[in-house]
Amino acid sequence: MTKIIIFALALVLAVAAVYYFQLRGRENPTSVLTIGAKKISVEIAETIPKQILGLSGRESLCADCGMVFAYRNPQTQNFTMKGMNFPLDMIFIRDGRIVEIRANVPFPKSGEEPVVVRSREDADMVLEVNAGFVFKNSLKVGDPAKLR
Repeated sequence: MTKIIIFALALVLAVAAVYYFQLRGRENPTSVLTIGAKKISVEIAETIPKQILGLSGRESLCADCGMVFAYRNPQTQNFTMKGMNFPLDMIFIRDGRIVEIRANVPFPKSGEEPVVVRSREDADMVLEVNAGFVFKNSLKVGDPAKLR
């Protein structure tokens, strides 16, 4: 009987360890981004699967948080609001400066097609934050943006 209990406990611990390491692999690295005069905590979507997922499926984002998508070369960027549950401000950045802002991009309501955002300017980084963030922090094209 004792051997069965020890085996069961070992099995539970093994399953918990596997689960922990799989979840840990899903987390995005974090950093601090200074945009304009504001410092915010950002998750970095560094792999293609994480970039495709983005903020989809989440119910919210903290007030001073965001997600950064970084690219090696500046190019036109395409984003979809598919799977989103809250509106966003999208800030397109190139060479450490804001080059374009798309404020209050709506999330799709039931039965609606998701909005697709295509940047007009080439960007090497895109920041997604809660809708209203740009207005609240008086951000504008030309403001600096530096990822620590």
